[in-house]
Amino acid sequence: MKKLVLLSLAAVLASCGGPGSVDMGSEYAGLGWRPVDLATDGVTKIYATDYLLSELDEWNFPEGLEVKWQADSAIWRVEGRMKQPVGVARIEAAGGTYHLLLRQAPVREVAFALPLNPGDSAATAYLIGTFNAWNRSSHPMVRDTADVARLKLNLKPGRYEYKFTVGGIEVNDPNNPTKVPNGLGGANDVLVVEEAGKPCEPIRILGEREGELAVAALPKGQELVAFWNTYQVGVRKAEDGSLRVAIPSEASEAERSQLHLYTYNAARFGGEAMVPLHEGAVLSSTAQLRRDDWESATMYFALVDRFSNGNPLNDRPLSAPTCCLPTTTTGGTWRASKSAWSRTTSKTSASTPFGCLRCTATHRAPGASGTRAACSRASRATTATGPRARRIPTRAWVPKTRFAASTKWPTSADSTP
Repeated sequence: MKKLVLLSLAAVLASCGGPGSVDMGSEYAGLGWRPVDLATDGVTKIYATDYLLSELDEWNFPEGLEVKWQADSAIWRVEGRMKQPVGVARIEAAGGTYHLLLRQAPVREVAFALPLNPGDSAATAYLIGTFNAWNRSSHPMVRDTADVARLKLNLKPGRYEYKFTVGGIEVNDPNNPTKVPNGLGGANDVLVVEEAGKPCEPIRILGEREGELAVAALPKGQELVAFWNTYQVGVRKAEDGSLRVAIPSEASEAERSQLHLYTYNAARFGGEAMVPLHEGAVLSSTAQLRRDDWESATMYFALVDRFSNGNPLNDRPLSAPTCCLPTTTTGGTWRASKSAWSRTTSKTSASTPFGCLRCTATHRAPGASGTRAACSRASRATTATGPRARRIPTRAWVPKTRFAASTKWPTSADSTP
């Protein structure tokens, strides 16, 4: 690690190099990074290894941000606010210069005030609401000389519900006439924070012109920042008033790559657009897209509910010789699973808890050392009583797979709960 430098967005734009190339590193970092949304208050943690695995040589963050490097976890801890809603962090690594877009939501300062009664002189007033998850101690208010509790917060545009607490008793804002029922027999005060400034005009792509991407002109005060994959590229204004985004020469060497466009003005960040490229040429028709052309993905998992038999058609036995029979014979209900255990184990007594193993020919490993001792211990465990018997089924005696002839069963010492 070398050093940290703070710089403005204009300096970053000036340092991108020529419009026809990028300072490309040896580490391939994907088709583009999603912007990092900075926290309104407090610290934003940016994990360096989420973006690059190479050793970092230098990094630069926009002016207005205080950045501390946490070396043990490779984390940038970012605080403060940029001078505009959008900024670019420059990261030098793997012999190249990568760029990461940073966004900060516009906030407005809101002043809260609560006149206190004479009997509340010794009590501390707190502000609670949807902005702090109704935390009753995170936002204490300061009493002034006129016995008014005051607090200022920077809030994002949106609708909030709030109240005060004085001495642990909830109090409504007497200066706010807008209230809604809270479902508990009382009411919450309502605050709507309007967004400052004018909204941004949408990005309109005009197509490819003379090796550049043409974008329709934007209103005065609205800016456009562009990236090719993970590298910032230049944007210039053409004679006809449109904007031209540079397509670097390196794009011709990549079968598929992407241009990412973002727009913002002094108060807000606006829309974004992604333009796919094939060997540096803009894809202008959906017929040119392939199944592997995608911008982002969502990971998900399907959880099978074993205790609600929603579809009896799924109750067919599973033919899997490597799996333990009782866990794969039936599909859904507790009764069916318990019945499977009864059919596949021998001499199961009424006192045997469900899930305990009786060693039978199905689960025994013939010829394996320790088999007889382990089976004897299992037999004793299933008829025992007290806490020890309740622990054994989950620790030692519920098999997950059928044991092969060469498998060694656990010894008494190995299976002690």
